[in-house]
Amino acid sequence: MDDSQGWAESARELWEELVYGEGLFRVFRLLIGILIVVGLLWSLFVFRQLAVLGQSNPPAFSDGTQANAEEIAKLDALVQSYRNQALIRSGSGQLATLAQAAGRSPFAEPPSLAVPVAGTSRPGTPLPIEVPPPNILVKAVMVLGNASVAVVDIDGIGQNLVVRPGYTFSGKRGKILAINPQKLVFLWNGKKQETLATSLLGGF
Repeated sequence: MDDSQGWAESARELWEELVYGEGLFRVFRLLIGILIVVGLLWSLFVFRQLAVLGQSNPPAFSDGTQANAEEIAKLDALVQSYRNQALIRSGSGQLATLAQAAGRSPFAEPPSLAVPVAGTSRPGTPLPIEVPPPNILVKAVMVLGNASVAVVDIDGIGQNLVVRPGYTFSGKRGKILAINPQKLVFLWNGKKQETLATSLLGGF
């Protein structure tokens, strides 16, 4: 009990010296007061900076550097040229011609798919662009002796068509020449074409 009273008395005396003491305690009190004032001023400065930052409007993204019209036109022309080259290399000259015309005048009527023949006696004579053959999917083949029949799907003509050698399609531009379990041979605009029977689902 005496120890606790001794500690309480010592703490009270130390507090009185810190508050009312002279000499070193007075300097200590002065330093604490200066630190408190500096802390308050710094807090006010930081608060003011945060308030100003919150009121300022961030710069709009649209204010950034934008590509000019000439650069945009060059990029569009480069993309259009790449698409046309891809269509031509894939064998679709008609689509390339239409895509190129639509890129120049999207709301105009598409031009004729005929191009003039250069160096002829009559300038402007149209030369029709060759149309690629349609895709033919062989679904089944039946061979009985010398006779053969196939069930095929022809793009733009129909599905599950029963055909035999001599069958014509697409306005007689295409004609079936031969059918066997390995492939189907046909003419397209006078050129012989072959379709491998690798997609057979079954036979008769």
